[in-house]
Amino acid sequence: MFNYFFKNLNKCTHKRLTPFSPGNFCPDCGKEIEITWLIPRCECCNARRKVKVIFNTLRPEDKYCIKCGNSDFYTEKKETLELFDVDYAVISKKEVKNGQEYRERFQVWVENENSSPVPKLIPAFANLN
Repeated sequence: MFNYFFKNLNKCTHKRLTPFSPGNFCPDCGKEIEITWLIPRCECCNARRKVKVIFNTLRPEDKYCIKCGNSDFYTEKKETLELFDVDYAVISKKEVKNGQEYRERFQVWVENENSSPVPKLIPAFANLN
């Protein structure tokens, strides 16, 4: 747990990037960020569950579902959020691995047509009588 705090000390948290920002790039670090909403749901009855975040892991506030009593849950990911999901959703910001870091080179070789040392054959027109 001690290493957790020091490992993430110099890492950008993208606090100034909101879901209502005009772009997907963080103004502090300049990296492209993918914004998704996470909603925990009960595996048995699909009811939405209130969430808390502990050390970057999602946990429901209650240990058991209020509607069916099941303890298992799954996380639903959404690009946009509806008004009735606001109380249950948590925002997730992940850095997108773009192609600039792993840029491939594309090269084309073009050969000259006249580079052959052998002269081209001239077609002979013979008078065929």
